[in-house]
Amino acid sequence: MSGFRPDRLKLVVLGLSMIVLAALFSACTLDENDAFIQGGWGFANEGGSDRSAEAHLLVEWWFDRGTFRYMYELFYGFPKTLDGDYRIVESDGDTITLELYNLQGTEAYIYENRRTEIRIIIDRENEQIRVNKQLFNRIQ
Repeated sequence: MSGFRPDRLKLVVLGLSMIVLAALFSACTLDENDAFIQGGWGFANEGGSDRSAEAHLLVEWWFDRGTFRYMYELFYGFPKTLDGDYRIVESDGDTITLELYNLQGTEAYIYENRRTEIRIIIDRENEQIRVNKQLFNRIQ
């Protein structure tokens, strides 16, 4: 026989197991930018006036480990919603781009049959994000 040893097989199995576990662990950890955006974000009135309160403008984004909810309401109307899943397209520096898919809610029909992405710029110091250039403050 040609030098087959059970100890060698154990080392190979152990090595492969460590590689698989490392891959699983890295897949479960959140990207730094993804970790920051988790939770709720409310529209920030940059104009300094109280126009959003006068018009009753409510805009919120919620992110929860691969799922999202977008909601807006204007003039005490029925809230418009968009719910679904997201995946990271790119994450670099303080910017993360997400692809939104499996869309549901009152606004889902708008995005049918087209790829939907949002770009988020993060301001860690002020606990704010810009979603497609619109400013939001952390609400939870």
